[in-house]
Amino acid sequence: MIKDKKKTQYNRPPEFQSKVVSPYSADLGETLKRILERHRVRTISKPIVKLSTVLASGKDAVPATKRRGVVCEIPSWSCEHRYIGETKRSLSTRLKEHHRDTLPRNIPKIPDKTELTKHPAQSGHAFNWDYAHVLHHVNSYHKRIFLESLHYYLKTNTVNDKSANFPAIY
Repeated sequence: MIKDKKKTQYNRPPEFQSKVVSPYSADLGETLKRILERHRVRTISKPIVKLSTVLASGKDAVPATKRRGVVCEIPSWSCEHRYIGETKRSLSTRLKEHHRDTLPRNIPKIPDKTELTKHPAQSGHAFNWDYAHVLHHVNSYHKRIFLESLHYYLKTNTVNDKSANFPAIY
């Protein structure tokens, strides 16, 4: 009777005290599993590459100009100046508004509306709307403001007002 108890005691699966998650490897995984089971550690294998990362999402990517919450840069057509701006709306919507504001017929009406309208009013230069591009996609208002001020603080020849207080710690 005692032999039967010992026999059943050894046939029971060990009670695991802890577990380990490791990347799946055909060679190493099984060896590691056997070694750790002796020490009452359960191993869980996890695939290195998931199927979702290999397959496409099925959705078309949203163009950069259609995404909302951006910090953008618009270069001048006839000089080295550039405009750095931020908007919660899509870049294409904001560019249409800026382009309308900087048309020659509108500049005399609103020359001081934005920094973008001041430059053509003072210098006669136009902006190159085709080369406007997104610097960052950020949904948070405070992060957009920070990134906008960081870019016009670091870049030279911006038409933006650099008198804004930018923390020296950055």
